[in-house]
Amino acid sequence: MNNSTCLYDIAPQYDKMLAEMITMTKDTTLTIRLNKEIKSQAAKVAAGMGIDLATAINMFLVQIIKTDRLPFVPTGESELDQSLNDENAGRVSKPFNNASSLLDGALRDKSK
Repeated sequence: MNNSTCLYDIAPQYDKMLAEMITMTKDTTLTIRLNKEIKSQAAKVAAGMGIDLATAINMFLVQIIKTDRLPFVPTGESELDQSLNDENAGRVSKPFNNASSLLDGALRDKSK
């Protein structure tokens, strides 16, 4: 992608959304804290599409509103997946019926 390539060239479906955003009154500020490297990389990607980071974030928020969902499927292991993997790998203790069995289990684990 060269510098003359803009968002209109690579994503025509956003033409109307971008036009709407340009005419919207911007009357509030969103302040967020994020990792400097993430900001830098995201700004480079946005610039490659011919937009600035603020416009990209506005597009993201407008898309959430229009579709009533995130415009992507989050990836990665969910907490449930992590918990099931821990249990399957034996990293989760068995339930205890009383304090005595809990202490016995803890002492047995230390002796391993």
